[in-house]
Amino acid sequence: MEVVKTEPVDIRCELDDVDMVQKPVEVRYLGHTFPVELMSCPVCGQVYIPESLRNKMREVEETLENK
Repeated sequence: MEVVKTEPVDIRCELDDVDMVQKPVEVRYLGHTFPVELMSCPVCGQVYIPESLRNKMREVEETLENK
């Protein structure tokens, strides 16, 4: 499966006050796994999901729920 890449953004983790770094993560929903490169905190692992990807994820979620 192709890894979805997002544009890196200059963002900091509010919990750890460190710069987030872009890295591959797996998004899982209803038994499906989607590899995505997202901004993630190197300390706590919190992930930033940009609005454009959130909208795409919402569309996929609605499609999967309707099946």
